[in-house]
Amino acid sequence: MHKTLFAVSVVTLLVAGYETAPGKTGAASDDVAIETARVPKTMTVVSDGWKIQWDRSRGVAQHLEPPADRVVLYEQPKAHKDCEYNEVRGRVLSVVGSLVSVRTAYGWYCGGAHPGHLVSFAAIDLRTGTRADIRQLVPDAVITTALKQDDLVRAALGGFDPFDLDSLVERADGGCEVSYRSLPTSFAIYNFRDGKATVRFGLSHACEFARGALTEIEIEVPAPQGLKLERASFKGLLMKDLAPGPPRRG
Repeated sequence: MHKTLFAVSVVTLLVAGYETAPGKTGAASDDVAIETARVPKTMTVVSDGWKIQWDRSRGVAQHLEPPADRVVLYEQPKAHKDCEYNEVRGRVLSVVGSLVSVRTAYGWYCGGAHPGHLVSFAAIDLRTGTRADIRQLVPDAVITTALKQDDLVRAALGGFDPFDLDSLVERADGGCEVSYRSLPTSFAIYNFRDGKATVRFGLSHACEFARGALTEIEIEVPAPQGLKLERASFKGLLMKDLAPGPPRRG
């Protein structure tokens, strides 16, 4: 019997709030809405035995062989009796083997002074239907060293020299604009060239005042062994092909 897995729980995002949700929250930014509107009505790709289909409102991966497991990457949340509206806009950013990265923009109004919004990256391992951690692909020390070279990260660390990614995430203070808490699982593969992979992280805001911002940080690391980057690059399934553009800063 096949099973259906939900990679990102909308209920968790709405109930747990900003800090525990993956990625970034904020006012629904017009550029996100416009960009997702550019995605064709439905896109379909096949990678590593999975058929992945997505449009603005729903993304699903279906395994092509029995037991035909299915992973819901994102979809419209169910109506909630206390909410005037809740909706999602999404797109796939990169597909490398069974590793799929998505960006979603959730918006809802359930009373209060203003609507809620959450923009986030999520890297999903289709084999488990759960979020993938960048440290499963690249050694912790390599990631930490690369991130410390970024001006924004250095400013957030305020002189602290992290010894691993956990200590970086714990100590980095991005003010209202950037939350580092979900960094390890909020990434996409932007490019592959000359044996190196460009990894782009998408980070949410840290407090409600800055809702709607999406901050992207990019690092270059040795290509992870076992990750089918050359094939993904050849097929046009990296972020530079599916969602090109410079990193956003807020």
